[in-house]
Amino acid sequence: MKKILVFLLLFSSLNATSQDIIDIQTCYKLAEENYPALDQKALYKEITSLELDNLTARYYPQINLIGQATYQSDVTKLDMQIPIPDLNINFPEIDKDQYRIGITIDQILWDGGIVSNQKKISELDGYYNIQNTRVELYNLRKRVNESYFGILKLQESIKILETALDVMNSKYNQISTAVDNGMVLQSNADIIKAEVLITEQNLDLIKSSREIAVKSLSMLINKDIKEIELVLPEVDAKLNDTRERPEYELFKISKDQVGQMKELANSKYLPKFFAYGQAMYGKPGLNMFDSDFQPFYIVGIKASWNFWNWGITNREKEIAEIQLNILNTKEDTFTKNLSIANNALFNEIDKHQKMIDKDNEIINLRESILRISSSQLDNGVITSTEYLTELNALIKAQLSYQLHKIEISEAKVNYLTQINDEFCK
Repeated sequence: MKKILVFLLLFSSLNATSQDIIDIQTCYKLAEENYPALDQKALYKEITSLELDNLTARYYPQINLIGQATYQSDVTKLDMQIPIPDLNINFPEIDKDQYRIGITIDQILWDGGIVSNQKKISELDGYYNIQNTRVELYNLRKRVNESYFGILKLQESIKILETALDVMNSKYNQISTAVDNGMVLQSNADIIKAEVLITEQNLDLIKSSREIAVKSLSMLINKDIKEIELVLPEVDAKLNDTRERPEYELFKISKDQVGQMKELANSKYLPKFFAYGQAMYGKPGLNMFDSDFQPFYIVGIKASWNFWNWGITNREKEIAEIQLNILNTKEDTFTKNLSIANNALFNEIDKHQKMIDKDNEIINLRESILRISSSQLDNGVITSTEYLTELNALIKAQLSYQLHKIEISEAKVNYLTQINDEFCK
C-alpha cells in the first residue's frame, strides 16, 4: 500500500515538472509592473516639476498692464493773495477727471527665503507622494502572498485526494472481484464505492475553489496561470530588527516637511525688498498742474517688514513642533507593532516546524496501520468501513503534513515580506 501511495505521489510530481512553472518572486514583479498605481509615480514627478517652475517664475519680473479712469469730488487748489497792483496771476487748476494706462514691473530682490523654502516643500511633497506609491506596491506583495499560498494549499489537497481516490478505486476493484467470487459481501464494495463518490465530490469542490483563486492571482499579475504550476518557496528566515520598510522613509520625509514649514514661518517674518517701475501714459502726468496727456515713468526700490504679526510666527513654529512630536509617536508605535508582528510570525514558523516533525511520526504509524488493515480486509477480518477509517486517517495525516509545509513556507515569506527583505523586492 505504501508503495502505491509513493508511486502515485511521485507520478503527480513528475506531471507537475512537465508543466510551466512560476515562482512567487516572478508574481511580485508582474503584480507591480501591472499595478495601476505605478503610473502615478511619473505623474507626481511631473506635478512637482510644474510646481517648481511656477515657484521659480516668482523670481522673474512681474509685469502688469493697468488702466485707470477716475473722477474726484475735489482737487488741490492754490489760493494766494498777491498785493501787487495791476498784476494778474492765474494759477492753474487741476482737472477732476484723471486717466492712466501703462505697465508696472515688480522684481523681488530678496523675499526672506520664502520662495526657496516653498520649493523645498514642493519637492518634499513630491517625494512623499512617490514614496506613498511605493508603500502601496509593498502592500501589494501581501495580497500576492495570500493568493499564492492559498492556491498551493488547494493544489496539495487536490493531489492527496486524487492519490487517495486512486487507492480507493484500486481497492474497490479488488473487493468487487472478491464479491464476484463469493468471498466477501456486496456491502463491503458498496461502502468503498460510496466513499469514492464522496471523495470525488470533495475533489470537485476544492478544484472549483482553486479555479477561483487562480483567477484572482491571474488578475493580480495580469497573466493566465491556469496551466502553470506554482513553486513552493524555500527560504530561510532569521529574526532581526531591520528598518527597510518603506513607511520609515515616509516618516523621514514627513519630518523634513515639518522642519521646512518652520523655516518658511521664519522667512515670512523677515523684511522683503523689491525693485519696481512704472511706464505710464495719462493725464495729469507727474506735473499735476499740466492737464495734457503725456508719458511718464517711475522707478525705485521699496522694502516692507511686518515686524509685529501678533505672534503668528511663533504659533506656526509651535504647531510644527507638535506635528513633529506626533510623527515621532506614530513612528515609535509603528516600530513596536512591527516588532510584535515579527515575533508572532517567527513563533508561528517554530510552531509549524514542530508540527511537521510530529506529522512524519504520525504518517509512519498510519501507513503501518493501513497495511495491516488492507491485509485484514482482503482476508475478511475487518469491514470496508473499518478499512476506510484507517485510510482516511492516513489521508488526513498526509494532508496535514503537506499543509504544514506550505504554512511554514508562507510564514517565512510573510516574515521576509514584513521586514522588506531582499527576497521580496
